[in-house]
Amino acid sequence: MQTDVADYTDITTIPGLPNHVDGSITSNVPLRKYTLPSTWDQTWQSQISGPIFVGSDITLTLPPRTTAFHVYASPNGSATSNITAIATSSVVGAPTSPLVEAVTATHDPATPDPIPGFGFYTSLPEEYITSVRLFSDGGGTAHNAVAMGLFGIAQAPAAPTVAAIGHDGTHGWVHITPPQDMGTHSILERSQAYVITCENSLGMLTTSTMNPVRLPEGAAIGDKCIVSAWSDAGQGDGAEIIVAAGILHTIGGSITGLTASGLTLANGENVLFVSSNATAFRFNQPVQPNNPYNVTIQTQPTGQTCTVTNGQGQATADVTDIQIHCLTDLTTPGGATGATPVPLNAPWAIGLLAAALGMFGWRHVQRKKSLTR
Repeated sequence: MQTDVADYTDITTIPGLPNHVDGSITSNVPLRKYTLPSTWDQTWQSQISGPIFVGSDITLTLPPRTTAFHVYASPNGSATSNITAIATSSVVGAPTSPLVEAVTATHDPATPDPIPGFGFYTSLPEEYITSVRLFSDGGGTAHNAVAMGLFGIAQAPAAPTVAAIGHDGTHGWVHITPPQDMGTHSILERSQAYVITCENSLGMLTTSTMNPVRLPEGAAIGDKCIVSAWSDAGQGDGAEIIVAAGILHTIGGSITGLTASGLTLANGENVLFVSSNATAFRFNQPVQPNNPYNVTIQTQPTGQTCTVTNGQGQATADVTDIQIHCLTDLTTPGGATGATPVPLNAPWAIGLLAAALGMFGWRHVQRKKSLTR
């Protein structure tokens, strides 16, 4: 933590980043740590409390895959000064020169004006901020140091691991193991969770989908593709794959009697939500050849009970013979589910009971007027 660093200590690595950030912020020059307001007499006292770091002509090297960064900075002298922040970014795999963005702010430490904040973010896929330079002109004096604090950072995910690749001659699939380093945000739980881009004679082919990733239409065996994950921090590093020949088997079957909503099927960790009146189903995630499958009912539909037939096996081909049978739950005229109890002392009930017991070899049951004395 930044508060754990003793005041007046010189450091080159700024501590205190969130635990899930991969990497650190480092400085090209020693930075002296102070704590506001106890050891600082500038106007920062009324605007911030906590650690700040002071140095001259500072270049901060940021963690990998940084897509956004902000910092607050003030001149270290007493004169009105111009503070400039220059961010440098680059796009993975691009042959162009790094992208540079500069912002300059003027601040008078003698006034209660807010401390200038400098923020940068990227706008291109796999574009990351690599460094930020901060310096002050000192207002024409020799005091050109910069005091900075309140860092903020967003980091995109690392490259995912491709667990399996398959192509049946028409469509291709890629199974993905999510990246261990997620950065500052979780993988998006929507259709853009993973992005795959392939290049062939048709040009650049791109699609986005949940895991597993279906290859773009037109992608063929032998194509080179890049698979990357998306989070709210942006698109992460890509994993390169070569589409290989191979068949991945789908898991599915038929549904009978389903009239209500709410049915959820599961095959291991793969979950499928089934709409009402559906007559067939197929899981979105295929499996590798000879992998086992076990389809179960995870959630019953409203007012119905469903069972699974042929739900287990080994996928030696596309599985299409799993059967889901659904029946509507019985209800009484009042709407309550279940059977209405019959009084045993009803004359007609006693007759039914005697007849039923007679079917099972009970011959000595005599009808009485009452079951009570």
